[in-house]
Amino acid sequence: QKDDRILDELKSSRNSQTLMLGNCWIQSLSVPHNVISHVLSEDGIFAESMSKLRRLDLSHNYITEIPPSISLLTNLRELWLQGNPIIRLIPEMQSLKKLEVLDIRNTKIEELPLELGMLDNLFEVDWKNTPMAKNYEINYGIPVNDIVKLKEYLITSNTRKTIELTMYDFLLREHFVYDADKPHIRSSVRKLVTKISSSFDNLDDLKQYGRKVGKLLPGKMDDVVDNTVQKSINDFYQMRRDTDRQRLAADVDIKLRGMYYDRIERTEVTALLDSIYKHVESLEDIQFLVKYAPQVLPAEPNKANGSIIWKNILTLQEELTQQRETAVQGLANAMTQLYPEQLTEDVKKKAIEIASSFQLERFATKKELTRMTQLTAECSKIFPPDFASVDREEIIRKAQVVIFSKG
Repeated sequence: QKDDRILDELKSSRNSQTLMLGNCWIQSLSVPHNVISHVLSEDGIFAESMSKLRRLDLSHNYITEIPPSISLLTNLRELWLQGNPIIRLIPEMQSLKKLEVLDIRNTKIEELPLELGMLDNLFEVDWKNTPMAKNYEINYGIPVNDIVKLKEYLITSNTRKTIELTMYDFLLREHFVYDADKPHIRSSVRKLVTKISSSFDNLDDLKQYGRKVGKLLPGKMDDVVDNTVQKSINDFYQMRRDTDRQRLAADVDIKLRGMYYDRIERTEVTALLDSIYKHVESLEDIQFLVKYAPQVLPAEPNKANGSIIWKNILTLQEELTQQRETAVQGLANAMTQLYPEQLTEDVKKKAIEIASSFQLERFATKKELTRMTQLTAECSKIFPPDFASVDREEIIRKAQVVIFSKG
C-alpha cells in the first residue's frame, strides 16, 4: 500500500514536477530494490521525469542519509527534508544549481557541506531544532536561519578548503616528492597545510602564498621545524613588498621624467630616487607620492630631494586629513540643526559613521569631499524626521538617487 501511494505520486509528478512523499514511512533512499532508490537511479523508470522535478517533499519519514544520486535532480528548486533522522547532507548536492529552498528542520544534521556555498540561487534554509542550530551559533556566530551569514561562512570556508587542497596536492606530489616513501608523510603535509592556513585571515593572501609555496618552504620535510611556517610567511610578505616596491619604483621614475622631462639627466633621476627612498619608506606613502606627484614634487629638479619631497608629502596628507575632518564636521552641524534635541556627541558619531561610506582611501579625495558637500547641502531632503531612524545604508541609497545620480 505504501509503495502504491509512492507510485501514484510518481506518476502525478510527471506533469506537476512536484513529488510529495511526506509521511510515507520511507526508511532509506539507497536500499536495493527500494522504489525510491530505483527512481533516483540513472536508469530508473522515472529517471527522465525526475530530472525535471522542481519540488521534492520527503518530510516526516525515517531517512537517515541522502544518496549521491540526488545530484541527478538538476532542476530541483525546493527540497523538504524536515522531520527525518538525517545525520548529514552530502557534497554531491552542489550539483543542485537551481535549488532555492532547503528545509532541514527537526533533523540530526550538525553541519552543512561547505560545497553548498556554491549554490548561488539558494536563498532560504530552515535549520530550526537541529544540532546545527547550536553548533553554528556557538562556533561561527550564525543565528538560526540567517541565510546571509550562513552563505558567507560556507563560501569563505569552501574557498579556504579549496586552497588548502590545492596546496596539499602540490606539496605531496611535487614539492616533497623525495619524501613520498616516508611514513606518515601525508599526515605531516596535512598538518603543515593546516598550520599555514590558520596563519592567514585574508584568503587572497593565502591564495597568493599557495602560488609561491614551492619557493617559501624547504625541499625536505625533515628541514621543516617549529618556526618554518612563520619564517615562510614573513618571507612571503617581504617578497610581495619587494615586488610592489619595484613596480612603484617604475611609476615614480615615470612621474619624475614626466615632471622634469628634458631638465634632468638619467644619473640625476637615479640619485633622486635613492634620496626619495631614504625618506619615503612605506609602500603606502610611495603610492601617495605617485598619485599626488604634481603637488609634492618641487617645480624645479635642482630643488628636489628626498627630504623636501617627504616634507611636502606630510604637509599634503595633513591638509587632506583636515579637509576630511572639516567635511565631517560640516555634516554633523547640518544634522544638529535637523535634530536639535540630540546630544552633540551622538550626532557627531552618526555623522562619522555615514561619512565613512565615502572614505575609500587613506586621505580625502576630491570625489569624497564633493559627495560630502552635496550631502551636507541637501541634508534636510535625505535624512528622516527622527534621529532614531537614521540608517547609514538608507542614507547613502537615497543620496545616490536624489543627489549623486544628477551629477
